[in-house]
Amino acid sequence: MVLLCGACMALAACGGGGASVPTYSDILDTYPSGTQLCRAEATIVGQTEGKIIFHFPPGSSGIEIVNGEPQYRCYGAKLTVGDATVTLGGETYEPGTKLTFDKNLELIAVSTWD
Repeated sequence: MVLLCGACMALAACGGGGASVPTYSDILDTYPSGTQLCRAEATIVGQTEGKIIFHFPPGSSGIEIVNGEPQYRCYGAKLTVGDATVTLGGETYEPGTKLTFDKNLELIAVSTWD
């Protein structure tokens, strides 16, 4: 399934500032005790007219559509930048970049889905 998300452009990006990129497990370990993980998985396949284009693979549960917008900002979401470079919250991400949300639900790049 492919969806456009206009509200997604406001995502705050967590700048690396030259620091090492954490793993997905590193980020999961920072979540509050008892946090329920969502199973949202999507590939960011591009941007057009101020909207991000997502591809949600079959079986990617945990994604709800509210007012026509995919709700993927959740603990444990796995977003991968597809073939096109994208800019989110002023941060540019190259193809193949893996993104999730930190304990404050801010977008952050991770090195692996370990």
